[in-house]
Amino acid sequence: MIICSIEAIDGAGKTTVFERLKEDRDINDGSLHIEYARFPTDDFYQMYKRLNKPSGDVFLNLHNEDKRSLVKSARSREVDLLICDRGDVTQTVYNGQCSKDTMYSDLVLFLKTRVETAMKRIAHRGSEDIYGFETEDKLKHIANRYLRVLNRLDYRGRYVEVVTDNKTPTEVYKEVKGYVISFLSRKYAIIGKE
Repeated sequence: MIICSIEAIDGAGKTTVFERLKEDRDINDGSLHIEYARFPTDDFYQMYKRLNKPSGDVFLNLHNEDKRSLVKSARSREVDLLICDRGDVTQTVYNGQCSKDTMYSDLVLFLKTRVETAMKRIAHRGSEDIYGFETEDKLKHIANRYLRVLNRLDYRGRYVEVVTDNKTPTEVYKEVKGYVISFLSRKYAIIGKE
């Protein structure tokens, strides 16, 4: 099974890209068993709320168990490609680490967005609660952590960067779709449509 994750700060367009991939008939043409999942899952957030802001170690264990469960479930259904709205990069950014037995993404699509752009997009959404990470200072800190994590040796060659500033959602999606189809063509010898 191949794991692809879409990674970025809040407001970069992850969910928009994720939803468009789910609906794209060129990618979901039936030649592969593809599933889509949000990570962390709803189960993780319910447990997180019940524990009332757990310690870092407990938080990391929750993330790890959530990812293991997600991957195990997908494997049991013989999924070829699991596309995640966030994955191991986000887990490392927010926790400072990933456990050694975490399933790493084979392809990481990083939507690079300036914090100012992300803040405008978040403000446009309304009063959505994203667990307190929507302040400009926090997003700057998190954006810097994404860049540090992705520049580590273990991610080199596994991620592509898509700059979203000054692009329409359609332009961003077209670029992401091209990377996904190219990756699948190499892995499964599938010729996709651009």
